[in-house]
Amino acid sequence: MILGIVIVIIIGMWAIWGIAKLNLTPKLSTWLRKPQNQINLWATTLAVSGIASLLFCDENSVFNNLAPEAIGIAVTVHLIDRLYHNKEIIETKQKIIDQLRSPSNAVALEAARVSLDNGWFKDSSLDNIDLRKADLQDAELIGTKLKNINFSGANLTRVKFGGAIIENSNFYKTIMLKTEFDGAELLSSDFSWTKLDDINFLGAKLTKVDFRMSNMPHLKAEQAYLTQTDFRGADISNANFGGTTIISCDFRFTVGFQSADFFQAQYDQNTRWPDNLPPNNAIFVEDTNSRL
Repeated sequence: MILGIVIVIIIGMWAIWGIAKLNLTPKLSTWLRKPQNQINLWATTLAVSGIASLLFCDENSVFNNLAPEAIGIAVTVHLIDRLYHNKEIIETKQKIIDQLRSPSNAVALEAARVSLDNGWFKDSSLDNIDLRKADLQDAELIGTKLKNINFSGANLTRVKFGGAIIENSNFYKTIMLKTEFDGAELLSSDFSWTKLDDINFLGAKLTKVDFRMSNMPHLKAEQAYLTQTDFRGADISNANFGGTTIISCDFRFTVGFQSADFFQAQYDQNTRWPDNLPPNNAIFVEDTNSRL
């Protein structure tokens, strides 16, 4: 009886193999072209045969004595395959992350898309990576989590960071034109000496962000929350801070301050202004927590 069961199992596996070879089922054929899947198929056959022997053979039969070894071999093969598969995933992942650094915009954009699809921008996989001088213009990094990332010298033109959480990251001397940070949260990040033309920080929350000596005309920061953020020496010509909450920030020595719009912005007593003169259309609030 057991011999018949084993023969039936082997014939079944052989039939699957034959169907795949004849390309009668394209998906199965594609799956079987991979060597590791072929090994898994025969290991599964061996395991099923061993289990059948234990269930249906006499205790003293040859099949019953060989069954534990057969099952053990099959389990070992599957474990080795899993380890190989995991190693392959890690190597592929690292290759894609390396492509994010590419000076080729097409390569970097595809790497960013794959990283987003796999959730690597949200599971800490990309923390602490070096993206200096990468060409990521037009990338969509909406809702990502970026921690300790070095973007210095990178091209971030028209990149969408909307809703992103950015912490301890370096944007020193990056190139940004029409880049979007709407609704993003930025903490302890460096944007000093950076070209930020027509940048969108609508409703963003910035804490301990450094914009010193940055060129940021036409900045859009309406309804944003700025805490301990440093604008000293920055060009804020025609910037819009309308309705923004400003806590302990420093605007001294800014260029184009008179052309910036602070209509109904709320600021506290610790905020520093050029010549100690706050904008006329801003509102001093002793307790800015009431706004928050």
